[in-house]
Amino acid sequence: METYEQLLDQGERLVRSGDQVAGVRKYARAAELDPKRKEAFTKLGLVYREYGDVDSAMNFFAQAASLDEKDAFVRFNLGLIQYGEGMLDRARETLEEAVSIVQTGIAGARVEAEGLRSDKQGILLHQCDELEQTVVDAQALLAQIATDQAATPESGFASGQAG
Repeated sequence: METYEQLLDQGERLVRSGDQVAGVRKYARAAELDPKRKEAFTKLGLVYREYGDVDSAMNFFAQAASLDEKDAFVRFNLGLIQYGEGMLDRARETLEEAVSIVQTGIAGARVEAEGLRSDKQGILLHQCDELEQTVVDAQALLAQIATDQAATPESGFASGQAG
């Protein structure tokens, strides 16, 4: 019997080789095998987003987010989809969560870096710099959402607040 990790690896190889259908089957099997782990749901969300099935992608990212409250990557992807679908309030909330998670992680990593050897410290600080760029990108999208909401007088319904 294949393990969760094997199924994820096989799925990734299949998707990279262009066989998304078989890759999705492997990811789905991994999700069935261990539905309490987020990785398969995240990978399913990425594949479905790439191929334009935003409803499925949103559902898979939401499942992954529910399994890990501190996963900024999943929230960032979910927020991008919500924004693209005109769910401005939801996108803003989701992206704000992602930014908060990343900023908290960066602060902790910078403190941790102080106690490391210089080579490891440099690697960790470089990763922090890359994460800070993600925050800048997310904040730019948040600013765009605010602009879009200001231009849309009835943003509550269009932004996914109704219902």
